[in-house]
Amino acid sequence: MSTLLALNKIIAPRISGLGFEYAGKPDSISWVFSRSYKEATQYITFEKIGANPDCIRFNLTTSVSREKLSHYQLDMELDPVGVVYSNQESLYKVLEVFAYNIINGGIDWLNIMSKPDVSPSKELYAAFAESLNCRTFTIPEHIYSSDDFIEQLQMSIQERSCDGTAPLDWEFIMNAAFELGEAIRRRFTGEWLLFESTPCPFVMNIAGKSDLKINPLWVISNYWGKPQYIPYSIVGRFNRISRKMY
Repeated sequence: MSTLLALNKIIAPRISGLGFEYAGKPDSISWVFSRSYKEATQYITFEKIGANPDCIRFNLTTSVSREKLSHYQLDMELDPVGVVYSNQESLYKVLEVFAYNIINGGIDWLNIMSKPDVSPSKELYAAFAESLNCRTFTIPEHIYSSDDFIEQLQMSIQERSCDGTAPLDWEFIMNAAFELGEAIRRRFTGEWLLFESTPCPFVMNIAGKSDLKINPLWVISNYWGKPQYIPYSIVGRFNRISRKMY
């Protein structure tokens, strides 16, 4: 049973109209389709599992982001390891499901991730670290600790960035990063520290846990560039920290 023939029969006709073409085999167990989109290249990679040649999965990536989306993240009913098939007919059925998920969710993700992440330079980290030394803590404690503070902060960034389309406003981003860091520090306790002797300010030792830290400037920068990308949600990141308190 040829995997490439199955991919050409089921997958290729459904994504060729979107501009995807077969790009080859990077190794003995992978098959890649790709297309150019704006200034990026998008990849759909199908791969077998070495320990089980009758198990297949796919992941989505772009040339401008480290993020990867796997098959099961588009369809939570699928096994994260991969989907097992027993014959040609069942392989076709698996690929039909894959094609549906790629077209109805995967393409939107690829398009979002074809815009490079906004990441601070070393110089901006150094400027942010320097600004921490002269900031005055004028916002009342109860403002930072209010339940809707983070939601309001996220909303203000989304509006200021015009959903990620506005030119970068690093002064605004730094101010928002400071507010996020202070909200976390005051809500759970913690301290501003330069991480691993670099000019990169983290809020560390959150709730007294040495392994719990966050880089507020990086978080705000990511959200500014891609507010529609759920994993970059500031509220989501804050809630994940909250859950680790217990």
